[in-house]
Amino acid sequence: MSLELLKNYYLHKSVENLTERYIRDQTNKTCRYCHGKFPEVTFLTKPHIIPELFGRNSVTSNFECDDCNKRFQKYESDTSSMIQHYLGLLNIKTKNGVPTFQSIKKSGENSSVLRRDEHQVNLAFGTNANDFELDEENRILTIYFRTKKFMPYSVYRTFLKMGISLLTDDELSYNNHYLKLLNSEVPLKNGMQHWIAYRYVLKLNIIQNLRLIFIRPNKL
Repeated sequence: MSLELLKNYYLHKSVENLTERYIRDQTNKTCRYCHGKFPEVTFLTKPHIIPELFGRNSVTSNFECDDCNKRFQKYESDTSSMIQHYLGLLNIKTKNGVPTFQSIKKSGENSSVLRRDEHQVNLAFGTNANDFELDEENRILTIYFRTKKFMPYSVYRTFLKMGISLLTDDELSYNNHYLKLLNSEVPLKNGMQHWIAYRYVLKLNIIQNLRLIFIRPNKL
């Protein structure tokens, strides 16, 4: 955790302290997010507090109904579009293994593809010369990932939902505005600032025992 971040924030809760795990019995369950109760809503889906798109994990709960789980999957789809190439570069296994990233493409163009083996990154650019820059003298490869469009607000709600999942019922009772924001379709009227700009950067240092393989375009 950044030292600059710790100047303004402290760690309140961690998944390392959670003991609850999903049990299939639906009796007496109430959804934390919509307040629906069984049998008005069902609890047949195993909900992960940390979505498995961030990596395989067993951190599950008993307080997320199937309707809310389905709704949150839409937010997580946008989050996946934002981070999918990170997962391949960092060799993070989701429930379906390490994802393969394919860039968006224009008409008549092939996608650039990133695949990850256990100890090797494979990049295929085809004829997309603008997707990378190679500085052979300094041994630096700069890659431009053309991701699918995604809603930053959906990404925000993915992380907000994880935070709400870590609160106790008492903590949530006097922080109910978090739920209002999570469930709101009009975020500007419910406490969220206007997003003027959105940008993210990942810098990855390739360690010695990790080989980076790239395929040059056929035509430069």
